[in-house]
Amino acid sequence: MWNRKANAARAAEIVAQAKRHVGYRSQPNRQSAFQLAGYKGEPWNGTFVDRVLHDAFGDFAEVRFVSTVTALGYYLKRNRLYFKPQVGDIVFFNFATDPLHAFEQPHIGVVTEVRDGVFRTVEGEATPGTPHGSQLADGVFERTRYMHETIGFVRPVPIAEPSKLEDDAPTVKMSYFSSNPETKRRAVETVQRALNRVRPTWSFNRGKKDGEFKAAFGTYAREAGWVRNRGDLDAAVLQNLVDRTGTFEVE
Repeated sequence: MWNRKANAARAAEIVAQAKRHVGYRSQPNRQSAFQLAGYKGEPWNGTFVDRVLHDAFGDFAEVRFVSTVTALGYYLKRNRLYFKPQVGDIVFFNFATDPLHAFEQPHIGVVTEVRDGVFRTVEGEATPGTPHGSQLADGVFERTRYMHETIGFVRPVPIAEPSKLEDDAPTVKMSYFSSNPETKRRAVETVQRALNRVRPTWSFNRGKKDGEFKAAFGTYAREAGWVRNRGDLDAAVLQNLVDRTGTFEVE
């Protein structure tokens, strides 16, 4: 995905942005400066990576890491999960962040150095890794990790530039989705076209607000950072889709 020069420049900036947070300690109960409104008390190692990538790229990456499971799925579907690390990669570990909650989503971090058999990382919501240090996953720390601890590595790229609103872009109001059948059909079809602009492989039953449509909208929402969305039409997610495509307006 990256050419050699872009790879080196982006990797260096990702590492620099990650390292500037080393030593940060969060408050109890996962109250973190990297957390998002509405997700306080939830895992924040993914939102730490989001912040690092945002500051390195000048915008968010192509997929948000709020849910590391969603991000992992995004790269798996595109055959972009690698098994040899490079500096600047995001690593997915085969364990959860909190050992007391072993069924949580995979822990992640930023690869900062690669050596024979091991690699160095900066991770949010991590422990210091020292024998006599805190055993709480409450800070941003540098760690030495081993290949057998990993699921794989990904190389994010910045999100595409926002699109200008098209001259003939229709207006979609939230009320349209519960309006008369024809208005509802046109509104759903408008959103379907926009989703196909960013995810061309997705299929739809034209104008139908059915299970396939809900699944696609929910996936887009989670990839954009609304990780609790399961296909419910939401004005903020629709506005995000407008910003990506410029194909309609939301009122």
